[in-house]
Amino acid sequence: MALAGCPAPNRPTAPPRPAESAATPATTEPTPSATPPPVAATASLVEVEPAIVSAEDRRVLDAVVESAAASRDAAVRARAALACGRIGDERAVPRLRALLADPEPRVRDSAAFSAGILGEAPLSPALEPLLADPDESVAARAAWAIGMLGEKGGAEALAAAARSAGSPSRRAACLRGLWRFGGAAAREAAAPFAADAD
Repeated sequence: MALAGCPAPNRPTAPPRPAESAATPATTEPTPSATPPPVAATASLVEVEPAIVSAEDRRVLDAVVESAAASRDAAVRARAALACGRIGDERAVPRLRALLADPEPRVRDSAAFSAGILGEAPLSPALEPLLADPDESVAARAAWAIGMLGEKGGAEALAAAARSAGSPSRRAACLRGLWRFGGAAAREAAAPFAADAD
C-alpha cells in the first residue's frame, strides 16, 4: 500500500506459470493402503501403537490389531486387547477369548475390560474363571465385565465367587458386578453380605 505522496515500493513479481498441457497428468498424493500390513511379532508398543490407534479411529479390526494380539510383547498384546473392545467389532470375540487366558495379568485385565465394553454376551463364560484369578485387579475387572454383559449365568458365577472370595475387595468387586443384574435373584444373592463387617 503506497502512502499519499510516496512512490509505490518495487515488489518482485512471480514469473508467469506455464500453461499445463493436456498431455501432462496432474500429480496426486499416493493413496494409503486400505489394509495395513501386519506388525512384526517383535515390534515394540512404541512402534505399533500409532497403527493400532489408526485402526481404532477407523473402527476396523485389521491385520495390525490381529497380529499385535499375537505379539511376543505383553504390552503390545494388552494394547491390542483394548483396541478389540474400542473398535466394537463382534469378530474380535475369538481373539478376546484367547487373550482372557493370556499368561500375563495386564493382558487379561485389558481383555476383560474390552469384553465389557464390546458387549458380546458369549464372552461371559470365558470371564467366569477370572473371578478366581490370582491377580485381584484381573478378578475385579472380570466381575465388572460380567456385570456389564448381563448374561444370566454370569449372576450365578458372581454370587458363587462372592461367597468364596478370599478378600473383602474381591467380594466387593463380585457384589458390584452382581448389582448390575438387578432383580430378585441378584438381591437374594447379595443379601447375606448386607451385614458383612467389611
